[in-house]
Amino acid sequence: MSDSGTYGVERDIRIMKGSSSKHSARLEGQYPGLIPSFEVSPEPKREIFKPKPSTVKRVKDPRLYIDLDAKDMGDDNFVETFLDVIGIDPRDADFDVVSTMELCLRALAKAKFKNLASLKIGDQVVYEHPEKEWDLREVLENIKEIASSDAIIDEASGTVFKGEEDGLEAKIKVRKKHTRFSHDIYLDIDGEMEEEYFNRIINYLEDHLEIEKLIER
Repeated sequence: MSDSGTYGVERDIRIMKGSSSKHSARLEGQYPGLIPSFEVSPEPKREIFKPKPSTVKRVKDPRLYIDLDAKDMGDDNFVETFLDVIGIDPRDADFDVVSTMELCLRALAKAKFKNLASLKIGDQVVYEHPEKEWDLREVLENIKEIASSDAIIDEASGTVFKGEEDGLEAKIKVRKKHTRFSHDIYLDIDGEMEEEYFNRIINYLEDHLEIEKLIER
């Protein structure tokens, strides 16, 4: 190798030992293989967090229609029996309306419904102030005292809210007079609620009422 060639290599090696990043780059370009070329691994991609879809099952506007295992209190003459069979003669059933309404309210309390908006027992409007939302627990403590004991009560109805955050509203109607095509208890819930809480209502009613038929919609 000529002196000039040797000098050129030595000069570039000296340049390599310097601190200039520019010189280092020049050496690699002119004399490939003199120093190893390090490949920089690409920065690993960050995983984008994706929340798992909710596994909580919900039901929208659920409805319950319930017939109790109660004896009809109608007369047994042929005409009334025939009208009852074809479904146009209302009969009284032998269950207590107030006690049944109380159990329906307690079932809603199990599902975290908190505030009473209205309550009517027989012809008596016990409470009707949706804007105030009476505490349901207080109603349950006093419901039997609220209804007059000497009155014949054929029907009761009420509206209960779960809370402002949910916007759920439950309407209950208990009727002692019924036909073949009507039901003893109607429970209509407006809004979307967790299936677990709806099942709590059903389970409570099944545990505390003598149910003959329960229709879920």
